[in-house]
Amino acid sequence: MIGLKDAIPIDALFDDNLNHNPSFDCRQALADAQVIIGIDVMSGHPFIVYGRDAVKRIAADKAAAAVPMLVISLDQATGELEKLVALVRVVKGRHDYQPRAPGDPLV
Repeated sequence: MIGLKDAIPIDALFDDNLNHNPSFDCRQALADAQVIIGIDVMSGHPFIVYGRDAVKRIAADKAAAAVPMLVISLDQATGELEKLVALVRVVKGRHDYQPRAPGDPLV
């Protein structure tokens, strides 16, 4: 199960001017990740930001295949989700974020 303890806080990705954080340049980690999961700090609910097809393949095989994954914590009630989606779009060329209700399956 994915939890907040596994996540990188979104604030670690940016400096005060919304540029990449010079002490942790996340662009390579984002580029390498086949799956990027967001997790809302208020509710604890995870959601797919990138890699929906990979998650579906893993779920269909019923196997926890080892894929490079990045988990980022954020507050969906603020603009942090939009910042993450924009960053993923820049690095990956697209995103797979789709709003979902709590309790809906991740895929």
